[in-house]
Amino acid sequence: MIGEGGTTQDVATVLAISVKTAETHRNNIMQKLGFHTVAELVLYAVRNDIVHLALPASLLQTRIPLEARFPQVQSAASD
Repeated sequence: MIGEGGTTQDVATVLAISVKTAETHRNNIMQKLGFHTVAELVLYAVRNDIVHLALPASLLQTRIPLEARFPQVQSAASD
């Protein structure tokens, strides 16, 4: 949930535990993995397929032209 923008309070509510207990569990996991920030923990979870992050619908509907993403393609094509 934290990787999706949820707060520790959100996690605690869903799991029916106190905020302090949720924080303790998160801190214990981070300590065992050697992480110092929640960002490291979220990145680990994404890279190891523990959580899956979806792109916002607005980004999925946006089409970026190939030339905008790879300018070298345009210059090579015009040579």
